[in-house]
This record gives sequence, C-alpha cells and structure tokens, in this order.
Amino acid sequence: MDFQPVLKLSEIIENKACLTVFEGREILVGVTNKGYFAIENKCSHQGKPLMGGRIRHGHISCPVHGVRFNLETGAAVGKLTNKPIKIYRARATEDWLEVCETSA
Repeated sequence: MDFQPVLKLSEIIENKACLTVFEGREILVGVTNKGYFAIENKCSHQGKPLMGGRIRHGHISCPVHGVRFNLETGAAVGKLTNKPIKIYRARATEDWLEVCETSA
C-alpha cells in the first residue's frame, strides 16, 4: 500500500472537510482534534455527497438527512442506515496530506 499526496497541509482547516480526488474517486480529507481523516464522499444511506456536512466530535453528518459517520471507522450512527462508509488511511508528511487504501 503506497501513500499518495492529495492535498497541501496549508489548505486544511480544522473540522472542515476538503474535497479531493484519490485514484479517480472523490474523497473528503481533513483534520480534527483526533488527527487526519480521509473518507469517501458518499453517504451510505442514499448515496448523496457528504461534502458540506458538519464535523463534530469525530463524526461527519450527511447534509441531506443528518446521518452521522465516525471519521476513524466509517461506522454509521443512528437509525437511517447501519452501512458504513469507506475510509482511507491518512498521514501528514512535511507539506502534504497523504492517503492510501485501507487493508481489507
């Protein structure tokens, strides 16, 4: 598994997701007080984009129906869905946020 640079660290604001592309897929990346995250930009409830969702307490909320997802595990919180979203490994190196696929 190779990490790939996806976004300059200077472009990241705490608790705000940034949209970028990783291996041809839209993902959201950012940082919280728990560290860096990288997740797919698609709610597992109805497939809507998560971009614009509020980030609080280590979770992102879908801006359409409010389904929350854990940024570390991808686990869904609430009753609308129990299907998790895809997460990626993220790390900061020098000036870049780097991302790679998680192991199966």
